[in-house]
Amino acid sequence: MPYTTSCVFCGSIHKKVLDLGLHPHSDYFPSSTKYKITCFPLNLVRCTKCGLYQIDYHLDKEFLFNDNYIYDSSINIGGVKHWEEFAKTTKEIFSNKIKNLSHLDVGSNAGELNEAFSRIGFNSVGIEPSKDPYKKAITLGRKSINSYFDRSLLDKLPLEKFNLITFTNSFPHIPNPYETLRLASELLEKENGVIVIESPAAKKMMENFQYDQIYHQHMTYLDFEPLEMLANELNLEIHKMVDTDFHNGSTRYYISFKNVYKKSSYVEKMFENLSKKSIDLNQQDDIFRMGCLKKRDKLKNLINQYKDENKKICCVSAPAKGNTILNYCNLTCNDIPFTTEANILKVGRYTPLSSLPIKEDSYLLEYKPDAIIILAWNFFGEISNAIKKYVPYAKMYTPL
Repeated sequence: MPYTTSCVFCGSIHKKVLDLGLHPHSDYFPSSTKYKITCFPLNLVRCTKCGLYQIDYHLDKEFLFNDNYIYDSSINIGGVKHWEEFAKTTKEIFSNKIKNLSHLDVGSNAGELNEAFSRIGFNSVGIEPSKDPYKKAITLGRKSINSYFDRSLLDKLPLEKFNLITFTNSFPHIPNPYETLRLASELLEKENGVIVIESPAAKKMMENFQYDQIYHQHMTYLDFEPLEMLANELNLEIHKMVDTDFHNGSTRYYISFKNVYKKSSYVEKMFENLSKKSIDLNQQDDIFRMGCLKKRDKLKNLINQYKDENKKICCVSAPAKGNTILNYCNLTCNDIPFTTEANILKVGRYTPLSSLPIKEDSYLLEYKPDAIIILAWNFFGEISNAIKKYVPYAKMYTPL
């Protein structure tokens, strides 16, 4: 679990942007407060050559995605709608002459994207390293392979080549992006194959001071220029881009072998912007750092205000990003008594280090809070609507 002193895309030196302190693995939710919590450095850095934002301390993949990884994509109603749109619009790229389209989703979790592609005629299979999400996918009747995306899985794949390979919020979780993209290109049909990488956009993160995107699973924060440079090393190119509102600002990159697909006008414009680039990245980094500090102070002041007025405040949802928020703000169960969760696998556990007990959403009916902080703020509308039946009177906030 070492520090990296050079960029994972291009190998150039990077510089520190934001030091968030020492943090536990943010997708680990202990079943007791008596467990020892190990913390690791969490710093956002930027490559001084290609501009890729990344973290500089990498945890082993076996540590990140083990039996305690209990994220369940199947409970996300907003996500299901997003993946249906994803499948439908992506299929439009392929010619109607191509029959029996094949799809491989890397980091497929419970297989929601596989299900969306299967419904429109793809032979779809997922790759999922964590056991609980893999078992959930199998239980739901979805094709899934319990494996990391490396060469050890080649004998397990049902096909040698795929028309489509997707990474939905999973590519930044992989510590060796060059080898990962190279393996994907080797599994791709050369004549029509497409790799799609969708991830929260680094540009949005920087503009909106979204420090909660920073945690150990998110090793990289993607933007057009560094990803295009990486693709170019492998005779690949970005031919299409789509910005979405998913996770409050994500970008979908369509990558293929060079000269297979015509570049979209959006991508052509991105190339034009690179040639006349005028952004002062050092200034951008300084603005981001100060914006994050201001957001941290504002949240702590909000909580203290409710406590000073003897009013009840609590949290709802327990996402990985919520742990970055709680621990960066030095908040504990002494400040916020609990959070709630729709994912039943997390109920009865605790947030790491901050030690907030995780209860069922229905507990809000008993507690009767005056105010609620929705930690999974990227699904604010969906979550707030779901919990209004318990607390229609409570004021709801986003932590950022």
